[in-house]
Amino acid sequence: MLPGRSAGALAVPLAIIGQISFLFLLMVVASIAIGLPETHPGVIVVVTFVAIALSGVGATAVLYGIVGYRAANEVRFGYTTLRGAHQEVEELDPATGRTIRGAGEPFLDKQTRARRIEDRFDLSESSSVPARPGNPYARRRTPGQWVVWSMGIAAGVLAVLVRTGVLK
Repeated sequence: MLPGRSAGALAVPLAIIGQISFLFLLMVVASIAIGLPETHPGVIVVVTFVAIALSGVGATAVLYGIVGYRAANEVRFGYTTLRGAHQEVEELDPATGRTIRGAGEPFLDKQTRARRIEDRFDLSESSSVPARPGNPYARRRTPGQWVVWSMGIAAGVLAVLVRTGVLK
């Protein structure tokens, strides 16, 4: 594998930032629809939502370009780490570098892909090039951690709305 973060690893924050940006854009539209900007504190809230949404859109655009560049380099070297892309080359697990789908094979469904990664499946075991070990510092979030994180974001937004007087 090429040194540095793979396109598959970079696609995860790209998707998360894109979804958060879209959520804030929806919040801007909803705020305008209910007439929030007509009040003084409401203007501050809407401007904050717009700033966050535009920052997210800018970050998404930059990451999209980086992922595209990285994916093109991977394909040039004969592999991909993106799901459901470039069927003509091998698909590697972004974390370990193991070959989980051979070139020309149909794309893997979620269950098959997860099972191959979990079972440490590797089509290239006969290869003389060892798989790159995973990052020991990388952590996968559990559903409970995502719930707590989401509740923290919601509490922060609620605190801003109460502090600015939008919610009383």
